[in-house]
Amino acid sequence: MGWSYTHREKGVPIVEALQEDLGSYGTIVESSVTLKVAYLAITHHQTGETYGAVVLIDHVTKPRRYGDDYFNFGTKWIDESMGPAEDRPPRKILEALTDPPPGEYAEQWRQRAWANLRERESRPKVSRGTAIVFETPLRFTNGQELDHFIFVKRSTFIAGPGGGSYMIPRWRDRPHKVYTLWGETPKGRLKSIRQSIEEESVSMGELVELQGLVEHIEPWDTLLLEWAGVPEHESV
Repeated sequence: MGWSYTHREKGVPIVEALQEDLGSYGTIVESSVTLKVAYLAITHHQTGETYGAVVLIDHVTKPRRYGDDYFNFGTKWIDESMGPAEDRPPRKILEALTDPPPGEYAEQWRQRAWANLRERESRPKVSRGTAIVFETPLRFTNGQELDHFIFVKRSTFIAGPGGGSYMIPRWRDRPHKVYTLWGETPKGRLKSIRQSIEEESVSMGELVELQGLVEHIEPWDTLLLEWAGVPEHESV
């Protein structure tokens, strides 16, 4: 099914507009709506079965040509039996669906959706102030490459204490580690070990830990490189 455009009055909930599209075919019993995608659980009026559907959404803010400003709401309906590529519905959608799935593609879609849900639910919880370290540094438009951040909200982070603000869309999909406190991150530990070295109170345990953090030491930090046992001029 292709794209269809209609008019949605300001303030009308998206689910209400989608239900109007469905008409007498079925009733939306559960929904999860984001800016561009809606996941729906729909009970068919004739069979009583509840199946899944994905609706791609296009909010038209600028008319494509003269007179198009009336058609400000675009939708593309994809039944689960078509095996939608979008397969990250919340638990409430999946739990509302009845068995068996309506076809092989629907069964595969549900399997992917459940696998994605279990993976998301197994991730450590984050809150404001939680430290995140990505496996691969992220490159930003200002030319910086960073991997250590402090979570603020949603997709907003700061680059460590007192650092600048950065937006990282879909950051949960990138391999990362979660630390309750900044001081527990590799950079936080390096700062603590450096302080111990400068105060001449570094312990053997800290030196062993330092050797395991070599990849996080900046190339210019000759003090930590030396104490970590990295030969001079050897790249880290």
